[in-house]
Amino acid sequence: MQIPENQMAWPRKRFTGTIGLYGACLGIAAILISFMSPESGFLESAPDTQQVSNMSNYVWQTAQDTTLLRAIILSVCGFIGGAFITIPVAYWWFGKKPTFTAYSKKTLDSRGVPAWLMMGLMYGLIFPLVVGAYFLPFGREFILFLTGLTSVPDLVISQTDLFTGKWIRFMFVVGARLLFAGIFAGFAFGPGAWIIDKFVSSDNQKSSRFTSWIITFAMSSGVILFALIWVSGD
Repeated sequence: MQIPENQMAWPRKRFTGTIGLYGACLGIAAILISFMSPESGFLESAPDTQQVSNMSNYVWQTAQDTTLLRAIILSVCGFIGGAFITIPVAYWWFGKKPTFTAYSKKTLDSRGVPAWLMMGLMYGLIFPLVVGAYFLPFGREFILFLTGLTSVPDLVISQTDLFTGKWIRFMFVVGARLLFAGIFAGFAFGPGAWIIDKFVSSDNQKSSRFTSWIITFAMSSGVILFALIWVSGD
């Protein structure tokens, strides 16, 4: 991609935005597969008499009519978690401004397949830990609050516990529930991000500015649709 001097900001923002959006949508898909599918065991409601503060087995203690609410809240958690990982990495990985000298080609080329496959592996390993450490526990407590099973003080106390060290245990306990979906997301992230990178780095300005976003929206919608089909399957 040919980059005129002093015009580095928009290509970097485009690269960051497209990769970040794709990673965030993969986060939605991973969450739906892990926590909203029938075989996950999290769609059953806990008895009203069960102690709400019991987090040992991470039971979703909500009423039976809150499946859609759970799907929305958990999807938001996955979206934020995926974006939390991919946006900073994409912004940094875009690279430094080229040195415009008589000997430089004044272009930024796309990264290769091996680099993106490695990045996909890292995404698949980091996503369960990051989302399991904070975003999912927060989502669970917010669901309990919205369904009337906890109060505002309980919500505040739970977040204080998270920030003061409980996130370390949840990183592994809850993150383990996301391991399979994290691997799926990692395998999908590498090739998908490579395709996006090829369009963003294209010498064709229309492909770089517009087609890259179209491809990103198409692939992002595709992974979410795959997750919804997976969840709705018997």
